[in-house]
Amino acid sequence: MSNLSFLANYPEVRSAVLGSLSGAVYEVVNEPDGEAIAALVGFTSTLLGDAGTTMGLGELRRFHISGPEASRLVTIVQSKALSLSLVPNKSAAAVAKRLDADLRR
Repeated sequence: MSNLSFLANYPEVRSAVLGSLSGAVYEVVNEPDGEAIAALVGFTSTLLGDAGTTMGLGELRRFHISGPEASRLVTIVQSKALSLSLVPNKSAAAVAKRLDADLRR
C-alpha cells in the first residue's frame, strides 16, 4: 500500500501519514508535519507492539489515541504504520471498520 488517494472518500479523515515502523515517511496527505508524525507513530507503534508481545496479545494491528481537540487512528499494514488524523467527535471504530474493508480489496 502506498497510494492514499482512497482516503479522499473518508470525510472523517483530516490528514494521513504512511510511514515505516522506524519512522521513515512514505506518503503524506494534508499533514503539515508528516515527518514528525511518521517518526512519533513509528516509535509508538514499535513500543506498543513490543508491549503487546510481552503481554501475549500477539502482533499489533491498531491503536487509537484521542484528546479533547484531536484524535488519531493508527493501523499497521504490511509492516507500515498508517496514521489518520480524525475530525473531532467522529467514531474511530467506524473508520477502522471501513478502512479494514478497503485495505482487503
